[in-house]
Amino acid sequence: TPTSSDHKIAAPTECPPPPRKRRRRVSRNPTSKAASRSLRFQIEPTEVES
Repeated sequence: TPTSSDHKIAAPTECPPPPRKRRRRVSRNPTSKAASRSLRFQIEPTEVES
């Protein structure tokens, strides 16, 4: 293996920036989040047996 300075890889002069977490998109309508979690059923009077 060559050991002369011509064949060596140059050392980096500056470190790269650290990885950043991606920001989550914030919903402006707080009721839409609650509505998507709950299940809503509409029962017609003809479907109910007495």
